[in-house]
Amino acid sequence: MIIACDSNKKYVRADEANKRNNYFCPGCHEKVILKNGEVKQKHFSHCAGAACVTFTENESMQHLSGKLQLASKLQYYGDVQIEAVLPEIQQRPDILLIHNHKRIPIEYQCSPISQKKLDMRNKG
Repeated sequence: MIIACDSNKKYVRADEANKRNNYFCPGCHEKVILKNGEVKQKHFSHCAGAACVTFTENESMQHLSGKLQLASKLQYYGDVQIEAVLPEIQQRPDILLIHNHKRIPIEYQCSPISQKKLDMRNKG
C-alpha cells in the first residue's frame, strides 16, 4: 500500500514517510512497516501474519494522488474516511464523506471502466 495513517490519523504517502515514525493501515488500523528498497517502489506493508484484506488493490500514483487531493478538499464539509468498508453493501468506496450524519460514498475513477462495472459500483 502506498498510503497509511500516522499516529494523529493523518494520511501519509509512502514517498513522504519517515522510517522513524509509526504508521497504521487505514483499513484495519494495524501497525504497518515502511519499506524503502532499491528495487521496489517505497510502500507500507502489514506485519507478518496480518489478516487485513482491505488494502489489497494496487493503485496508480495518479489515482492515489487524486483521491487524496479530493479527500483533503472534502474535509471542509465533514468527516472524511479513505477506503471505508461498508459491509451492508459489501463495497469499499475510495472516499466516505460523513456530512450532517449522512454517509456519502465517493468513487474517484481514473481509468476507463465498462458501463456494467460502473453500474455495479453505484448500485449500493
